[in-house]
Amino acid sequence: MKTTFPAILLVLLFALACSACAEAPEEKDSKLSVTSLCVLMADNLEEFCESGGFALISPANDNLFVARSKGAQTKLLLNSKDITPDGCTGFISAAFAPDNTLAFAYSTHEGCFVSVRERQQKFGSYRSVRENSLLFSPDSKRLAFIAGVQRPREAVVLDGEKGEGYTEICEFIFSRDSRRFGFIGRNGNEYALVVKGKVSDRYTAYRNLRFSTARRGYAVMAMDKGEWFPLLGSRRGAGCFGAASEFVFDSRGKRCVFVAETEEGKVLFENGKPTKWTDVQRPFFGPRDKLTFVQTRKGRQFPVVDGAALKSYDRVRLMLFSPDGKRFIHTAFMGQMEVMMENGSFDEEFHHVIEPVFTPDGGHLAFAGQFMKDVTLVVDKLKPAICKGTDAFAVTISDDAKHSALFVVNGERVSLVVDGKQLAEYYKFDPWCFGAGFTAYRAEQAAAFARGEIPEAAQRMFRISIEDGGFRYFAVQDGKFVRVEGEFK
Repeated sequence: MKTTFPAILLVLLFALACSACAEAPEEKDSKLSVTSLCVLMADNLEEFCESGGFALISPANDNLFVARSKGAQTKLLLNSKDITPDGCTGFISAAFAPDNTLAFAYSTHEGCFVSVRERQQKFGSYRSVRENSLLFSPDSKRLAFIAGVQRPREAVVLDGEKGEGYTEICEFIFSRDSRRFGFIGRNGNEYALVVKGKVSDRYTAYRNLRFSTARRGYAVMAMDKGEWFPLLGSRRGAGCFGAASEFVFDSRGKRCVFVAETEEGKVLFENGKPTKWTDVQRPFFGPRDKLTFVQTRKGRQFPVVDGAALKSYDRVRLMLFSPDGKRFIHTAFMGQMEVMMENGSFDEEFHHVIEPVFTPDGGHLAFAGQFMKDVTLVVDKLKPAICKGTDAFAVTISDDAKHSALFVVNGERVSLVVDGKQLAEYYKFDPWCFGAGFTAYRAEQAAAFARGEIPEAAQRMFRISIEDGGFRYFAVQDGKFVRVEGEFK
């Protein structure tokens, strides 16, 4: 049977239509709904930030707070609604609580104030409010921030009550159960540790305050007669050189570990005493209280899980347990390639592994991989999308792993890819927080990621949410912040 030229052409066109999403013509989903929220008043995000612009997306990924200035005028916006207080002359800082409650600090001619919008609370006036100091408790019910009092003093304001003034508030923190609050203050060369309102100034200096996961107890580094040592409540631990990592507690609050410099190098301490483990980095407790960290030996790095050393690599980058504790993944570099390992077995290999994330039940795993000029989405060892690109972010899957989404970066463009199809394209925007990059909440998120408690993507500002048969995200389009919602076909 003779094949005609039109038939051959038809076959070629069909093959092109089924090729990878980066090579297919841009497909717009008819159900994609775009809501314009706020004009940047700048050509791009970089100019917006440089001109004093600030933006923050709520933890639920459904509200956008923006502060912008033009001349002497300051505007504060929640989505597209103007929430600028009367008499506002400048913006200072803002933060969302875990339950989406918004607090923001601003200045007026009468002084500085902090407003908690949903609760109709207003605190002030103060001489100043420290930028990026607004911190909600984990249960969202309490708020702390640092306010200027008489020069050159500043004080912690907790639940609306102003505390004693210090030359500097060095650090402050809530416990995970939100019941306890503590901070370290400095007056000249003298330091004070304040926990639940009780002041301790027995030692020369303090730093790295951390509350136990149990109802009582805390850990802090203290200095006495020039020597640093861990202080676990009232119990003094072994001395070290002072370059200590963050304290990490197990779920019951019975084990506390950290890494500190000693004569033996970087030693892992447990409950104030040095262990046999040296040259250790990034310790954390996984599900079922499995102590996990990276150890370096003879220039090679390897993960250690519950006392068992795994394979060695040039460098270990990411470590993450599934929520049910049954799966442990890590990524590591071997030469120019980054490998994905699961429970000690090889899974995939790319130039760069991007944002591995588990579903809440731990049953499904998704991540992106960049190789040469392609980005591949991997979901449970399947590859539903291979796109042209050099990076990706906001890797997201539904709880049943039937739907997936991510942003793919290719040059100055960012493409939204949903279920393997490119649905929208934007001018490149920064996936990380910009105005909110150093808030106390974001610092805690970064620490939680380092402890292996949250996936890499949880630190991003721009994320994709999948729920109720659809998806939602924020982006920047044509000089505006936009909120986009879509439904799965």
